[in-house]
Amino acid sequence: MDRPPSQPKGVAIVREIADTYADCTLTYKLREAINLERVRMQHRTYVRALQDLGLRVVTLPADPRYPDGCFVEDTVVLLGDLAMITRMGVPTRNGEQEAVGRCLARSKQLVFMTAPAQLEGGDVLKIGTHLLVGASGRTNRAGIDFLQTIACPRGYRISVLEVSGTLHLKTAVTYVGRETLIASRALAPQVRMTLPEWDLIELSDECAPAANVLNVHGTVLIPLGFPVAVREIARRGFPLKELEISEFHKGEAGLTCLSIIEEETSPANSEER
Repeated sequence: MDRPPSQPKGVAIVREIADTYADCTLTYKLREAINLERVRMQHRTYVRALQDLGLRVVTLPADPRYPDGCFVEDTVVLLGDLAMITRMGVPTRNGEQEAVGRCLARSKQLVFMTAPAQLEGGDVLKIGTHLLVGASGRTNRAGIDFLQTIACPRGYRISVLEVSGTLHLKTAVTYVGRETLIASRALAPQVRMTLPEWDLIELSDECAPAANVLNVHGTVLIPLGFPVAVREIARRGFPLKELEISEFHKGEAGLTCLSIIEEETSPANSEER
């Protein structure tokens, strides 16, 4: 007798790759040729990894008006049963939030950020009820203040880190698990000041892209090609899975950018893959 399939442990919202992805917004990187077939293959592999780790994946359709639309993380900050819909630091990205908001409205109360506030989800690293927030080129002080007015009454506390020379806070630091963080050398001093008792894996400049990892139910997803970072994470007892995301690195993106993860399952209208 076959065993019944295990029930999903949470939901991941992703978005298909638009035909216009090669026109995605760049701030620090020089534009490189992007292979659409390859980026879609890498995206499918990413989605399968989330599913294999127990998440139900909801896939939103691509919209050619928004080349950056697959970077769904930037559109929202989840705070329990509330979803704060952001205002992008790049005006041409505003509009990406609409499809995400419709999806989340089935399970969350929506709050919409208003001008002059700007904040992108890639600048918010949530560790339990502690929010590390990056003051970056994409997130302004008004955006941080807006988040505080929403999050703090709900029991969250906020620490602000100054981000320069890189796109988002989570480009340079993410949570590995069990009070362990991984960060680029440039941001490591601020991370140590913020969480001095925590374990910190500090990466050299050559390994900096590996600072963006994603812990899904205890397994750490990490970009392929960074053996030093893999060794340091494995040495701390975390199971790992390496994923090839070279075409997303060309778009100044990482693993966390490509999904919005809810801990609990929720209904959605969108097609599941």
